[in-house]
Amino acid sequence: MNTVQDAYIYSLTGVSKFAEKIPIIQDITLCIKPEEKVAILGPSGVGKTTLIRLMSGEIHPDSGTVKLNGQNSFHFSQGRELARIVGVINQQFNLVDELSVMNNVLAGNLGRWNFFESIFSLISSRNSEIAQNALSMVDLSGRDRTKVSKLSGGEQQRVAIARLIVQDPAVILADEPVSSLDPARAEEIMNLLLKYVKTRSKTLVAVLHSFEFTKKYFDRVIGIREGSVYFDISTNSLTQNVFEDLYI
Repeated sequence: MNTVQDAYIYSLTGVSKFAEKIPIIQDITLCIKPEEKVAILGPSGVGKTTLIRLMSGEIHPDSGTVKLNGQNSFHFSQGRELARIVGVINQQFNLVDELSVMNNVLAGNLGRWNFFESIFSLISSRNSEIAQNALSMVDLSGRDRTKVSKLSGGEQQRVAIARLIVQDPAVILADEPVSSLDPARAEEIMNLLLKYVKTRSKTLVAVLHSFEFTKKYFDRVIGIREGSVYFDISTNSLTQNVFEDLYI
């Protein structure tokens, strides 16, 4: 029997996480609907990355519950099951510099492959057609054999997005995905990411520090301050004063 919570792709209730008994985030309660585009704002060190890690299933709360598709996050393994639902992209890109673009993009399939299939893919570029299609979508056609270390920061972030396209999760969690890029490249990446999210009906939750990007690309904004939800409003209600007050 379906419940009200089942309508949400995420349901967090009373979630807290501690580091040596010091609260990083505390008593966070929020829900996110499928296909919502949610920006998370707040000063550095207030627990935004910890919140993303909790939502990704990488770590678990010390109290409270994180439900994904109506199931407690404790029930998901770190392998195939979770990879089908959640994909993560961040400012470090998490690419292997000395491997080719192709192999890095194919890593999006690793959650669905067993150990031997994964090793074989590094040697043979298995399912390269899938990766080629993803590279075409991020305007990197013809760069498949290039080592990632030879790419610019913006190109590396495109590789990370192509990897997500191959993974094809229902939810994308983006932790400061453009903070290391110059404004022009950041705008390109945001456009690319949001185009993919909209055309594939994905849910997007992104940690940002940009008032302009939040207003332009997102439906809803959650402000985090001192480890707690300071506000949870529609993007239409986000004014420059509200934004600046969060960072005081």
